[in-house]
Amino acid sequence: MVEDRPFLPSCVPAALAHPREAGFILPNLYVSIDPILGLDGIRPALAARKVVAVSPIVGGKAVKGPLAGMVETLAGRPASAAAMRDHYGDLLRGFVVEAGDEAPADLPVLRTGTVIPDATSRARLARHVLGFAQGLP
Repeated sequence: MVEDRPFLPSCVPAALAHPREAGFILPNLYVSIDPILGLDGIRPALAARKVVAVSPIVGGKAVKGPLAGMVETLAGRPASAAAMRDHYGDLLRGFVVEAGDEAPADLPVLRTGTVIPDATSRARLARHVLGFAQGLP
């Protein structure tokens, strides 16, 4: 029997049980994030939170996986940080882009290195994003 429900990453039930402590870092908005946003109550819950997205598009290419091609096919526009921001709409209070990439002008932006090839880079990006989010209204 096939259920008519989206596949959800294993972190979602725990995150929903503890929304104040939860954070998601998922690379593909169409495959990973949109199914979560489609669940009852998720968008209103996020509207009350500081939501910051890190663009998975760097220099017009996906950091990992097929996202760039999906943006071009599903959104009908070139893959870019702006395309990512537009997809999230009014959910975001801040946006993180690779230093040197074009950033949206309609919300606070952190420009930093977003490519994370190792544990040191991941920790650095996490610190930068959390510090950025804490400074948002």
